[in-house]
Amino acid sequence: MAVHARDSKALFELANLKYQEGKHDSSALLYSQIIDMGYISHELHFNAGNAFYKTGDFSNAILNYERALKTEPGNTDYLHNLKLANDNIVDRLGQPSLVFYEEAWQKFLSTSSANTRGIIGVVLLWIAVILFALYLFMNNSGIKKISFFGTLCSLIIGFLFLFIAFIQHNKEQSNQHAIIFAESEYVKSSPNDESKNLFLLHSGTKVKVIGELNDWKQVKLPNGNSGWIIKSAVEII
Repeated sequence: MAVHARDSKALFELANLKYQEGKHDSSALLYSQIIDMGYISHELHFNAGNAFYKTGDFSNAILNYERALKTEPGNTDYLHNLKLANDNIVDRLGQPSLVFYEEAWQKFLSTSSANTRGIIGVVLLWIAVILFALYLFMNNSGIKKISFFGTLCSLIIGFLFLFIAFIQHNKEQSNQHAIIFAESEYVKSSPNDESKNLFLLHSGTKVKVIGELNDWKQVKLPNGNSGWIIKSAVEII
């Protein structure tokens, strides 16, 4: 494991060097090798996205920017580069309009990942335990009062963070998305080659995956249109 870690670090440094030298194809290949080794981070995906963007491979660029945002939601650099990549694809589907409270909730969730909120929640609960111990064993009335209210606040906020992290995690698990990798592919009315063509999608388009059957994925677009697409045409984010 330690050898693999050293190998991945060396490859990452080499990939960064190739990128700086303008050898973007080599850089993208090296980043992909690291990802295939199982070493995944938002910095790695962001750098890979940049390398693929420079090569004109916008599907892979979008895929990696989206994966970076899964662990670092709300990062302005990642969002900016994702927008640049999306400006180069054929399909312009837009996003459904949200009422103000839905938009506010989405913005709030995008400020941090579920894992980060979960860690904060656990830390706050440990702080509550420490403060409660102070409340039990300290004789000073002022310290007891502060530790008591500190315990209550830490418990309430800690459980709130854990609750939001739980909701966010479930949302992330249920909302599976994918990127179209085929140059163009028809979405079908049912999961077989002989079914009716509903609409055509092009490489780089992001779709929501709502079902799966054999070699087919059922996908849905932001405008509500849905259908079936061959599994080999998409890559899960």
